[in-house]
Amino acid sequence: LFVEVYDAKTLKKLHRVQTGKEPNHLAFNESGSIMFVTNEKSQTVSAVDTKTWKVKKQITVGTRPVDIHLGPHKKEAFVAIYGEGKVAVIDVETLELKEKFETGKAAHGLALTPDGKTLFVANRNADTVSVVDPASRAVQKQISVPGGPDMMSVTPDGSELWVTSRYRNYVHVIDARSFRVLDRIQTGAAPHGVTFSWAV
Repeated sequence: LFVEVYDAKTLKKLHRVQTGKEPNHLAFNESGSIMFVTNEKSQTVSAVDTKTWKVKKQITVGTRPVDIHLGPHKKEAFVAIYGEGKVAVIDVETLELKEKFETGKAAHGLALTPDGKTLFVANRNADTVSVVDPASRAVQKQISVPGGPDMMSVTPDGSELWVTSRYRNYVHVIDARSFRVLDRIQTGAAPHGVTFSWAV
């Protein structure tokens, strides 16, 4: 029901924001003035004003919204709708639902290449990762990733996509340009998130 905000240096709790049932993933608009929170059991995304830490708007997006990612031009937010096998598109300025498009059963994780030209969508119960043109919303290819592809991250240089397979305890390494599976790395049980450090 809540999102808590902490000071990154002191770890002191600064704010507690009530959003919706089972808040899941979050993202910020380009200026940081709005925090978007997916509420998996409320079928909504909360748009939170980060000056007041109050919910500015509840945006109804569909059944079981999970991951959320800003689009290449920061004007849109893509939301994986797990219960519908779709991705919802929110206008970041108007806070309105623009459209939805289908990807695969149990759409869960999202990742965008650094150049903004490719959106990847992990479809957990379809065992696929959809390759999507974020401008046209067209699904260009389905990559077979067995074991419940869950969350993903693109390497900082944009060359590889790393995908966790939740039910088989692997991370799959995929060429982000040819979409060929390059490697499979054994992990612990039920791997979920994956990310990379960035050079400072």
